Amino acid sequence: MFNTSLSQAMVPTCFKSTTIIPVPKKASPSCFNDYCPVALTPIIMKCFERLVMQHIKSILPPSLDPYQFAYRASRSTDDAISTVLHSALTHLETKDSYKTKEIVVDFRRASTQHPPLTINGAAVKRVSSTKFLGVHLTEDLSWSCNTASLAGKAQQRIVRAAEKIVGAPLPSLQDIYNSRLSRKAFSIAGDSTHPTHCLFSLLPSGRRMRSLKARTSRLKDSFVHQAHPFLEMAEPRSTLTALILAAKEAMRNHR
Repeated sequence: MFNTSLSQAMVPTCFKSTTIIPVPKKASPSCFNDYCPVALTPIIMKCFERLVMQHIKSILPPSLDPYQFAYRASRSTDDAISTVLHSALTHLETKDSYKTKEIVVDFRRASTQHPPLTINGAAVKRVSSTKFLGVHLTEDLSWSCNTASLAGKAQQRIVRAAEKIVGAPLPSLQDIYNSRLSRKAFSIAGDSTHPTHCLFSLLPSGRRMRSLKARTSRLKDSFVHQAHPFLEMAEPRSTLTALILAAKEAMRNHR
């Protein structure tokens, strides 16, 4: 029967039948959630699975990863933990090798203070993100950090390809951003009719621009807040003052 099932690549229906036994989780169950369903498969199916497992294990290549602990005889989680701990402690024995880092992933609603992890009395550095097998992992398991890294690599490849096509080096994205930011900021500062012109006003002393307040990083990263300090650093103070005063004078004449 077993040989016929293997040759035809089919499992008899009677082998796949399962009996569900509800096992109480507590002494006095009162609802369905108080029971744990346990599936009982036929004994003949368990014997069949054991024979197939032995056959598969016999044809596995000898080059199986020695650090494969799951689904192997005489291997358990205890072996995995002891092996990893031994490797970490052996690495820490060498000089200038304290590069072990800790990342904590906690989805509990209430914030919890986690005690620091120590190895041989030394506290392990805790980080909010780390790179593992080419993937950036963060403590909130979001993909923003990994996506930003991939986007940066893609932009670098695009720039290199464009430089090969035009035969000349291209300016960096930061330089392009700074030049356009400066150009737009001076355009607004010199246009008295612009809706955001008042945000680039000078203090009564005429030496500094009026500072802007922001509580969130979302507002700090906006155009006006980025252009405001950049406008002061990009040009001499006298040029900036003359430009804004000229814009104010033009606004008075317009009125």
